[in-house]
Amino acid sequence: MRSTLGQLKDFKESVFWQDISEELDVWLEEIRNQLENGDLNFSHRTLDQLGGSAKAIRNIKNLPEVLIGLAEDNRELHDEMINDLSP
Repeated sequence: MRSTLGQLKDFKESVFWQDISEELDVWLEEIRNQLENGDLNFSHRTLDQLGGSAKAIRNIKNLPEVLIGLAEDNRELHDEMINDLSP
């Protein structure tokens, strides 16, 4: 991972990420509207596509948290390795 924990936390709190997150919320709302107001005769394929799209959007919205968790795990592993090398 190239980003530092601090950079990831800053990104998560940034206006840039807030704008992206708000746009992703709009996309999720559009999917919900299609499901709630759309044709009740959706094919299984269409339902699977809409469900897959919604899941992908939610995963993207969670990406900063996932990356922060990975960075924290990497930092803990690094700290453990340093402690093991210390006399």
